[in-house]
Amino acid sequence: MVATSRDVARLAGVARPTVSAALRGDPRVTVETRRRIADAAAALSYVPSQMGRSLSTQATQRVAMVADLAN
Repeated sequence: MVATSRDVARLAGVARPTVSAALRGDPRVTVETRRRIADAAAALSYVPSQMGRSLSTQATQRVAMVADLAN
């Protein structure tokens, strides 16, 4: 089973939005809370979902290239 941010939040004893903010480096999250979240994420082998991030930010961070190879 893949760990989710909800699992990390539960283990760290914080809310899910706090996990997101901490992993983005938001300065409003205290150093101690960031450490607890990082420890919980490591313990669960949590990997942030790029697909989930693109849904919330409306950006995929991908570039497409089209080439005409007929000539």
